[in-house]
Amino acid sequence: MMEEEKVEYYNLINKFLAGEISGNEMILLKSWLESDPENLRIFNVENEIWQETGVHTKLEHFKADSAWTSISSRLGLGKGKS
Repeated sequence: MMEEEKVEYYNLINKFLAGEISGNEMILLKSWLESDPENLRIFNVENEIWQETGVHTKLEHFKADSAWTSISSRLGLGKGKS
């Protein structure tokens, strides 16, 4: 596997773990996982690291859409004030 492909699949794994994977990306990831037992091993290692480090909870603080909604709500933006 070329280095670029490796990076792409690691990105898909991370998107999956963060709950940000699209339907098409999920199909790609599933196909990759089923194509070789080594790929499943890689996924399991990444999942363990993800769970042990708490990366998933840290990412909750960096969700731009929900942060903007919260901030704009507190500032009263977008309420059509005159």
